Amino acid sequence: MIIFLYGLDSYRQNEKLRELIAPYDKKYKQTDMLTVDFEENENDWVKARDFLGQPSLFVSSKILIIKEIGAIAEANEREAAKYLKTQTETKDIFVFVLNSKMPKKLFHFLSENAYKKYFFDELKDRMLEVFLKEEAKKKSLAFEPAALTVFTKYINGLPEKSWQAVNELEKIRLLVSETSEISEVSKSSEVSVEDVKKIIKFSEKAAVFDLAGKVLRSGALKDKLTFLERLLAKADSAYAFNSLAYQVWNKEAEQFADYDVSVKSGGLEYEEALLEFIVSGEVGRVIHTSY
Repeated sequence: MIIFLYGLDSYRQNEKLRELIAPYDKKYKQTDMLTVDFEENENDWVKARDFLGQPSLFVSSKILIIKEIGAIAEANEREAAKYLKTQTETKDIFVFVLNSKMPKKLFHFLSENAYKKYFFDELKDRMLEVFLKEEAKKKSLAFEPAALTVFTKYINGLPEKSWQAVNELEKIRLLVSETSEISEVSKSSEVSVEDVKKIIKFSEKAAVFDLAGKVLRSGALKDKLTFLERLLAKADSAYAFNSLAYQVWNKEAEQFADYDVSVKSGGLEYEEALLEFIVSGEVGRVIHTSY
C-alpha cells in the first residue's frame, strides 16, 4: 500500500512518518526498510525498484520510504510511475512517499490511490502558536502570554518554521535550565519576554555569521551576490563586513584590512567594499583559470 505525505512542512512530515511506521514495527517482528531521496540522488530509482522486487526470505514485510519523487531522473519517471501503481494494493509492502508539493501529473495516482494521505502546509499565525505551545510542553516549557506572542512573531518570519521552532525551543530550554541552576529558581518558571529576546539576538547573530560564510564559500558569482543581498538585508553593512572579515585568512584578510582603512578614511562604503571584494575575487579566478 501507498501512504502519501506532502507539503512544505518537512518537520511535521517526518514526525508523522515516525508515528506511522511505529505500528508496523510492532505488528511485523521483522521488517526490511529502505529510504531513497531523489533530491540527493535522482538515479536511485533502480535501488528502490530492486528493493521492492526482491523476495523477502527472512522478513514478513517491507517498508520503502521515497522522498521527493518529483526530483527523480526523467529517464526513470515512466517506469517508476508504472511500477509504483502496482504497489497500491499490496498488503505487506508499505511505500511511504514524502513530497514538498503535489507531484507532476504522471504521479498524481500517489494522492488519488493512496491508502492514506496527509497534507502539511507551512504553519502560520494561530496554527503556528498552537504548534509552539505543544512543542514547548514536550520540553516542559511554559511561556508568559507576552513572551509567546514575541516568539510566535519571530518564528513566523523564518523559513522552515517548524524546524526553526524546535531548534529555538531547545535553546530556550537550555537557557532557562542554566538560569534556574544559577539562581535556584524553579525550572517550572515561565519563559519571559527577556528569555525570548536573548535567544532571538543570539540566533540572528548566528544567522548573519552563517550567511557571511556562504558568501565566502559559494562558487558562482550569482550565488555570492544572492547571499550578500540576504546578508545585508539581515544586518547593517558594518556588521556584515566584520562577519566576513572574521572568516577570511591570508591575502583575503589583508584585503579586508585595506578595505577597513578605506572606509574609515572616507573612501569606500562598507557595501561598496563587500561588492568589490566579491567581484574582484571572481575576476581574479576567471583570469587565473584562463591561463
